[in-house]
Amino acid sequence: MRKQIRGLLLCAVVLAGCGGKAAKPVEPVTPEATPTAAVEATPSPTREATPEVTPEVPLRPTSSLTSEATPTVAPTAAPTATPTVAPTVAPTVAPTATPTAAPTVAPTATPTVAPTAAPTAAPTATPVVHETAPGTNIVHKVSEAAPWIVIDAGHQSKADSEREPVGPGAAETKAKVSSGTQGKWTGVSEYALNLEISLRLRDALLLEGYNVIMIRETNEVNISNAERATIANEAQADVFIRIHADGSDNPAAQGMMTICPTPKNVYCKEIYEESRRLSDCVLRQMVAKTGAKSRKVWETDTMSGINWCQVPVTIVEMGFMSNKEEDYLLQDAQYQEKIVQGILEGIQEYLGR
Repeated sequence: MRKQIRGLLLCAVVLAGCGGKAAKPVEPVTPEATPTAAVEATPSPTREATPEVTPEVPLRPTSSLTSEATPTVAPTAAPTATPTVAPTVAPTVAPTATPTAAPTVAPTATPTVAPTAAPTAAPTATPVVHETAPGTNIVHKVSEAAPWIVIDAGHQSKADSEREPVGPGAAETKAKVSSGTQGKWTGVSEYALNLEISLRLRDALLLEGYNVIMIRETNEVNISNAERATIANEAQADVFIRIHADGSDNPAAQGMMTICPTPKNVYCKEIYEESRRLSDCVLRQMVAKTGAKSRKVWETDTMSGINWCQVPVTIVEMGFMSNKEEDYLLQDAQYQEKIVQGILEGIQEYLGR
């Protein structure tokens, strides 16, 4: 009985000692220091007092503390995340972006600038270099080397019935200039149509790099046919284009033609071959562009505006304003552009450009 009482007292003492030791690990202030103190302090009294009690009482708080303190996950995860992300992103993005941008921009910019410089000819040609009278003999110069094209928009708003020789030294005379025909259905005057086409042709030639002289750029002028030819002669034009439209008492008459001197012209037979070749080229290209009927090249020595010429010349008859279909077509912007493109390509064919 005494032995039992003594044993109970010893157990009570051990339990009291263990209770004091177990209170320390509960402090969560320093998680790293707590498990160390628990492991080192707990075995000492347990082993001296009773080896039998040690596995049940003191070891459970120790193992529980160890399992909470041991998984030091934070230090393990930090070093793993840092090296993985940083090196992967930096080398991949930097080298890819730099080479891609450089080759794409450089080649695109170079070809875009080159064609833009060509149309700059238009502003250079815009200033009036010379006018013999207001709105006449307007010079549009693109470059010294470019061919010179003289455009005569036939007729004018008011006819001049005063007479002039039909050619140099001729006894025969004709009215200096007439106002032309008129659209039977549209009511548009030929002189207005001629100027509209001539202005379109001027712009097309300037864009192609030609020097251009306009006999007139307004309808309110007074220039005789001999004076128009003289302007082209003085400019030493490579090509003299005279823009006209036809009229007839026969409403069925239709089609295009060009006009040049005959080989026996007493005033300008020396320009016959070049004028004929120019007339052929222009007519061929106009018919090809518009699909109009070709009325061939008319060779004649009755035109004052041809007889006074010393440079290759052709008169363009674009169609009949007395024909209903062609009268309306000649007022159509798209059809006008086809005529202009035909004349332009005829000039280029003639000049070999």
